[in-house]
Amino acid sequence: MKQRVAALARPDSPERGRWRSELELFTREGERRRNGVRGETERALEELKRATTQRGQRLLVAVAPPAFVIDPARVAPTLSLVGLDPASAELDAPAALLLDILRRMDIAACDLSPALRAAGDPASLYFTWDGHWTPRGHAVVADALAACLDAGDAGQAKD
Repeated sequence: MKQRVAALARPDSPERGRWRSELELFTREGERRRNGVRGETERALEELKRATTQRGQRLLVAVAPPAFVIDPARVAPTLSLVGLDPASAELDAPAALLLDILRRMDIAACDLSPALRAAGDPASLYFTWDGHWTPRGHAVVADALAACLDAGDAGQAKD
């Protein structure tokens, strides 16, 4: 882990550039890029919608936030590591864009952020080093998905 952090801290690191490009979507500086991927995202979702409709299947897109979006303690270390200013964070912007696209395309969506935020103790929802859900995080997500599926609409999980 120490070696990986050191590699990401080097400004000339290709891996840093890749991570910076991805993480920039969660900042004010990333607004142009977020808007730039809108068309590509819409095309991919349209293809997915068409394929599921042709098969007679129901489509529900789960919008899953990364750990730093749910755990405020992770924002500064995550963004700073690749040279982004944590003060420029717009953590919900990528999800808001995606949810807007899904709503306009009449594709059912399940935003997992509210359930994960409401669960409390974000450090217990994601593993420390890799950012994947812990068993508790998976349980919260499973309940949120079940509520979205039970709701049967393009909206949010039931409270």
